[in-house]
Amino acid sequence: MNGAMFVDGDNIWMHFKGFSKKIHLDEDIEWEDLFLALEMDGIDLIMKKFYIIPYALHPTAANNLMHLGFLVMPTEVFGDKPLTDNCILVDAMETLLTNPLDALIIVSGDKDYLPLARKAREKGLRVIFVAFEEDTAEILKNEFEFIDLTPFVRLEVLMENDPTMSMGSAVSVEGDAL
Repeated sequence: MNGAMFVDGDNIWMHFKGFSKKIHLDEDIEWEDLFLALEMDGIDLIMKKFYIIPYALHPTAANNLMHLGFLVMPTEVFGDKPLTDNCILVDAMETLLTNPLDALIIVSGDKDYLPLARKAREKGLRVIFVAFEEDTAEILKNEFEFIDLTPFVRLEVLMENDPTMSMGSAVSVEGDAL
């Protein structure tokens, strides 16, 4: 099953904004583990795109993401509004129309992607949202497959930012998680 992954880097970055330690989106999220989980579920990622406003991503991090197979897509800011969502929506829709895909993976919990996800499902694609559960719109979790991104964050990062977290509570998987 061929899949395409579109990562809203700004959405992920916002989740970590209140953390005491600076988070590195290329190192502190175990992307390869996520890719493996999807592969074990029968999805071959033929496209991986990571969208983010340029000042939020260090050039070394961009290089590291490219080594993980991502095409890093810098997005514009108009006034104080990043255009990341818009760029992903246009690019993903074009991809749906021009590539033989079976699955669409959206790494974001933003409900702005609901029309895209519904259109992909209407075209027969499997749609999976990957994001932090507490940051994900309920409608996305209710209508589509959902994978919590928390188990893919390095344990040290979670524990440094939540000293009450024990080793047993750091990663919890329920149901038919990947």
